[in-house]
Amino acid sequence: AGGQDSSAVINTVQKIIVQVEGNSIDFGDLSAVRQASSGGGSNTRFIVAGGFQASKVNIIEFFTYTTAGNATDFGNLTSATDLLSSTCNNTRYITLGGNGTDVIEFVTIASAGNATDFGDLVNNLEEGHVGIISSSVRGILAGGKKGGSRSNQIEFVTIASAGNATDFGDMTSARNLLAGASSSTRGLQMGGDTGSGSGSNVIDFITIASAGNATDFGDISGNRTNSAGLSSPVKAIVAG
Repeated sequence: AGGQDSSAVINTVQKIIVQVEGNSIDFGDLSAVRQASSGGGSNTRFIVAGGFQASKVNIIEFFTYTTAGNATDFGNLTSATDLLSSTCNNTRYITLGGNGTDVIEFVTIASAGNATDFGDLVNNLEEGHVGIISSSVRGILAGGKKGGSRSNQIEFVTIASAGNATDFGDMTSARNLLAGASSSTRGLQMGGDTGSGSGSNVIDFITIASAGNATDFGDISGNRTNSAGLSSPVKAIVAG
């Protein structure tokens, strides 16, 4: 949702059907042009939080999957933040870090309202949009940047229980601006920026229920950075 195309920041929201190959189609618009937001949701609602318009914003808004249309106001983050990441299950939507913070906060997806403090990350991430993975139980964050250096660290929260993030393990290489996707059991971290001047084509995987280091899974079709990932229980997609 939103972002920047070749000429300008946009407010466009598009959709695909994960099980059916084909091009994306228009769904609606955000309330204003915005980039560097986070997004995720339940089986019924998709939430977009934070981002950058003329400045950082604390906006939370949502869409209902079954009804194409424009965003509806949901509430506010505790502070204006961009470059944040998010994870969720069918009940809670959680934002993690963003622009040099360790803040974790959450909303209850079915009930519009302002975000509430959840805990803190292990690392203060200068740049979000990291590989996010989730099951119904755990939300997992991989990579990012800290102190100007890219990270290979993976950390997790238990979505139902507010508290600080816990170390999970390490990716096979340090990178940021990567895409995440997951089933209920396995998570993938795809592509990203290694600092070499070109994106990565690496795909790592972890088993969500078992903390440990990532393992090589394969490669995406080309080197990519700053992409988006999404998934069904059987298929993972990386876009952009």
